[in-house]
Amino acid sequence: MFEIEFPVLAVAQGRPRATSRGGFVSMYTPAKTVNFKRELIRIAERAYRLEPMTGPLRVDLNFYLPRPKSTKKAVFVPITRPDIDNYVKAVFDAMNEILWKDDSQVVDLRCKKLFAACGPTITMRVRHVTSLDELK
Repeated sequence: MFEIEFPVLAVAQGRPRATSRGGFVSMYTPAKTVNFKRELIRIAERAYRLEPMTGPLRVDLNFYLPRPKSTKKAVFVPITRPDIDNYVKAVFDAMNEILWKDDSQVVDLRCKKLFAACGPTITMRVRHVTSLDELK
């Protein structure tokens, strides 16, 4: 099992953008997404110095987000955009070839979007799945 904490504000995977120059179209990822992934990679490479994990994996992923000042205290979880799956996509893509060979190895995913008590953070726990009983 491997656990890691990223003390960063989560950024959702940005939609690919297109630009045209001289009649040629090229696609690019928004800078905010690119910078977010670079920071995750930097932190993960310092914390995990082994070969990428292989085989089926279970990932527990928590996104701790700042509470907007306009949110009532009765609301205990963020039910706003961006969607949680867009956060997951950005993190999983960044961890390819670092924590695991490919994010297709993740067969069990449990994730939460929560308000942060302190600063924005992402926590992740990764472990191997060794039997079907672990998936029940």
